[in-house]
Amino acid sequence: MIHCLFQLTWTIQRRTPMAVKQWFDLRHDYSLPSWFGFCCFGAAGLSCARWGWCARATGPLLTGALFVFLMVDDLLMLHERLGGLAADALRGTGMYAWVIVIGVPLGAAGLLAWRSCWRALAGDRVGQLRLLLGFAALGGSMGIEAFEQRIGRSGLQWRQFDLLLYTQVVEEFLEFVGPILVAWSAAVATANVGRPVVAGPGTQSVRTGLSA
Repeated sequence: MIHCLFQLTWTIQRRTPMAVKQWFDLRHDYSLPSWFGFCCFGAAGLSCARWGWCARATGPLLTGALFVFLMVDDLLMLHERLGGLAADALRGTGMYAWVIVIGVPLGAAGLLAWRSCWRALAGDRVGQLRLLLGFAALGGSMGIEAFEQRIGRSGLQWRQFDLLLYTQVVEEFLEFVGPILVAWSAAVATANVGRPVVAGPGTQSVRTGLSA
């Protein structure tokens, strides 16, 4: 919200010192929103790892490792550095080099993580929906970032501001919401480990979390 005030409100934007705006800029690498994002990924990683440990389930454990990796990746800007090695060769694609280099493997890892956690939440429809929304938010965030260069070069504007400013806000918002929903799902699943889930008519009750 503060980022929107600084970037999308002319009066506030002109009267606010640049140093203050950078602290709340979603696009700045080590701004307050960036640190919040690191914490979101870290929370998702720890929550999933704890869930997997308590439930003796490999899928949530590996999902936790994936989110910890994403936190470290964002913190150290590893994907930007890796993409920079192929930046010259992929300059004419209209996408960031890192999206092409590691986007597909990262997307595949996310899909596998969602599938394994979905199975571990068998019988918990609400938990599965929450988990699905979390991973969908992260997928949407990566999809928007994949076309960020093209959006920036399009010249499209709304209310005298570049469309890129709006899409960046949406992208970062989804990047916050996704891990929070995953962490929430994992925390609830951990609390419910071993508890019977009441199934609907004509179905059998199952115990949550415990792997076979």
